[in-house]
Amino acid sequence: MGYRQEEGNSLYNLGYALFKSGDLEQAETFLTKAIEVKESLRPGLPDHHKISLSEKHSDTYSLLQQVLIARNKTDAALEIAERGRGRALAELLLEKGLSPELDTPLNYPNLNKIKQIAEQQNATLVEYSVIPDKGIYIWVIQPTGKIEWRSVQLPPDTSLQQLLDKGYDCLADHGQCRSSQSSRQPSQGDWLKLKDDQFEERWQVVEVNAQQGTLRLKLPGWEEGVTIERPITDVARIVDSPNIEKPRLQQLHQLLIEPIADLLPFDENARVVFIPHRELFSVPFPALQDQEGKYLIEKHTILTAPSIEVLGLTHQQRKNLPKSSQIALVVGNPTMPEVRPAPGEEPKQLSALNGAEQEAKYIATQLNAQPLLGQYA
Repeated sequence: MGYRQEEGNSLYNLGYALFKSGDLEQAETFLTKAIEVKESLRPGLPDHHKISLSEKHSDTYSLLQQVLIARNKTDAALEIAERGRGRALAELLLEKGLSPELDTPLNYPNLNKIKQIAEQQNATLVEYSVIPDKGIYIWVIQPTGKIEWRSVQLPPDTSLQQLLDKGYDCLADHGQCRSSQSSRQPSQGDWLKLKDDQFEERWQVVEVNAQQGTLRLKLPGWEEGVTIERPITDVARIVDSPNIEKPRLQQLHQLLIEPIADLLPFDENARVVFIPHRELFSVPFPALQDQEGKYLIEKHTILTAPSIEVLGLTHQQRKNLPKSSQIALVVGNPTMPEVRPAPGEEPKQLSALNGAEQEAKYIATQLNAQPLLGQYA
């Protein structure tokens, strides 16, 4: 294995030198050979070693993509991007014998297979490829088989990981996404916690009286019009707000979604499957926000997958499951907990979700299942 590893590294170094010198055709040849040699090391290895090997060889796949893009071979670059990811998981799915139809050698996905999977899924597939120190390549594959390629550059002096970390700060603590002025005082619609809270529920701000420095607050289970008044100084922290801007999440939206927004379906029920890469696996795609404050989940039905190949294999798995194993779990109207309406008051049980119970019963009849209700939910 050591000799083959060194051979693969030497071929990569030659390909890199040829790419830098502008000999793209020869660079493509040597990098393709480098990938073939490195992939030949995989058979017989344990799963965790395969994953480790794939990560170690990721630079070769990235560089070959750059060469192919420079040669205007965007579709071939997609094949290489797909070839370099999710392979260990795909092989594991095959080894587990998901169905007789899958008991065939696992070939690397070509363009026709990628288009076929998009058609089978009846979904728009969005595959990202992070090119270190360069930017991000994005392919959009329509259910019709049409493929478009776009690329984006990272903002100057900003790493992708920095954007992701700050985006998660926004999700974990909305106060970090506010301006210094707005973070000092809650606004109408905010959800917050008070310093003397003895329960988990969040308070919602109904009204702000800036002159008196007070808030009118309510809990979700209270009747319409019932509120309490508390000083603004009693606020421990703002935990959520539907009205504030989230610049970090908007930055991620601008980077990852806006360059391809014209290629995504207008129907909010149409499925969009995101295929992330490297750091992008930690992107909260549904929470990304456009400049108008609208979340991505409001505009599309969103799914994610580690690779297009794995997406196709799991689709085949579902198709071949026996009907007896397709059992639905339907849950509705659980027994609601007791909470204190206000500090010092006796706990009261939250209202039952009668509508949810009716929905659960109806859905259960459609799926021939027994719904779990009340104390069993």
